[in-house]
Amino acid sequence: ILCYLINDNVAQRKAIQKLAKKLQLQIVTFPHILANAVRKCDLFFGDIHDYTSGPREFLGLIKNAEFVRYGVMHRNSFINSPKLLDENFKLKSSENIWFSGQLTGVEGYMESAMSGILAAVSVFNYLNQKPQLFLPKTTMCGALSKYISTDDKKDFQPMGANFGILPRDGVNIKDKQERYMIIAKKAINDLKNALD
Repeated sequence: ILCYLINDNVAQRKAIQKLAKKLQLQIVTFPHILANAVRKCDLFFGDIHDYTSGPREFLGLIKNAEFVRYGVMHRNSFINSPKLLDENFKLKSSENIWFSGQLTGVEGYMESAMSGILAAVSVFNYLNQKPQLFLPKTTMCGALSKYISTDDKKDFQPMGANFGILPRDGVNIKDKQERYMIIAKKAINDLKNALD
């Protein structure tokens, strides 16, 4: 059984061990290395630990595999943005270093593109001695920028675009579609005002 697990779910590992015992199979693992150390839950998990295989070798291993459970095959690395970055994705401790993309803690392709665009606008404004653009937190871009730059989280995790991060501002409508429409219209209006 080939495993690449990037979480600390001990129950998941026990279930895999039970299945391996039942089927009389060995467990081959690609231990997830974090801060140059193997996670504690992976120290004694598995029969064969593969620390060296690259993408080509990995594809060879799964070439004739039967998939029992699909999962995500990538790792999202990100910095502790709330401590390090401001709303324009600029390093708080520097005047001229910006970050963008999933590294900043935004999750998704559009969100990553948004962070790159906002960082580029910020760089342009910095180089041309223009005032910085801060998008309203009522807009999705502004809310995500605020999320990654507000240092009030114990365990910062990446966030994608979702209506849950937008302020409701007194919108207490039960019908989700109607509520989202009102929030979206306000966001568009606030964005237009911010860009004027």
